[in-house]
Amino acid sequence: MGLVAPLIATALALAAPSTQTSERAFALLSDIRLIELALPSGKIVARRRLGPKPRELITAGRFLAPTRDRLFVLVSTGTGSDSIAVLDARTAKLLTTYALEPGVRYRGIVLTGELIYAYGGRLGDEVDKTNHLREESAVLTHLDVRDGERRVTVTVRPADGHMWWIYWGAARDDASSVVLSYHGGCYPDATELCTSGADWVDAGGVTLRSCGVPASRSGCLAEAHGMIEPYGVGWIATTGGESLVQYGRHGNVLRRLHTGLRRDHVMNFAFNVNRSRLYVLSSCLYGRDGLRRVSLSGGPSRLVRAKICGESLAVARTAFVVRRANAIDVRRPKTATLRNTQEFRTDVLDVVATG
Repeated sequence: MGLVAPLIATALALAAPSTQTSERAFALLSDIRLIELALPSGKIVARRRLGPKPRELITAGRFLAPTRDRLFVLVSTGTGSDSIAVLDARTAKLLTTYALEPGVRYRGIVLTGELIYAYGGRLGDEVDKTNHLREESAVLTHLDVRDGERRVTVTVRPADGHMWWIYWGAARDDASSVVLSYHGGCYPDATELCTSGADWVDAGGVTLRSCGVPASRSGCLAEAHGMIEPYGVGWIATTGGESLVQYGRHGNVLRRLHTGLRRDHVMNFAFNVNRSRLYVLSSCLYGRDGLRRVSLSGGPSRLVRAKICGESLAVARTAFVVRRANAIDVRRPKTATLRNTQEFRTDVLDVVATG
């Protein structure tokens, strides 16, 4: 009998769920260094350079697309010779590289099923001779996730004297449609460049077909301004103001969701892991109203933590991961109290949580 108790204790210990987490965060810096952080500690566990420093300024966007075993990273040069690096998600070892369409300055990648959508812009004629501003068309490239074969590249919006600079892109899980939002060229001396709104692209057939509207400076989803993501049969988008808007299947407005951030230019949000709620965070450029939780089943938003800010947010089970201009804050999952901060000498372009 003396051996029974120790054997039972050992069996129970082996059967008990582990308290450790396999969650991680990845961040891409503007000098094309990939940073891996352990969660919930926020400690850096790996660094890898994926390419030379870009020749021109690269701004934040959707550069990272993780899967269970791979991580896809948009490597932007700023000159129109971009690529996608494919890494082993566990070791961060480079597996292969997919070349993208020459002449397009890509802003983001979206992974859905066996497809990758890469979006960006193709520069055209110089419109503002004083500030040397050029028109820009919106471009979408469709690749095979297995080997990087480029199936098709389409111009979603011809420039026509405007700057269709894509702020964000997203795709439905069944790859039936892609959406692109614009935030381009609102300069005092060249207002004709300015664009906003969002377009959805039907990807169900052999070719990509975009929604059609008369010539204007706004996409088909006119109220969208900033981030947009699939939800239900349609989409949820920021508007640049206090409210978010939920669109139906055909671009009709179903309802508005109130964030409670009234002194801000709301451009980003993040779903929780099971997509039952979303979070919005004050931008450090506008205010410090803090982090708020918005229920998707209705009711007012709730303050999670005041007087904090960031430019985007990733939500994991064990942490909030906040991207600031040149830093990453890792915060506790319920109270958003600060656990760790990693600061860099260059800008943080994107951050994702996985695991």
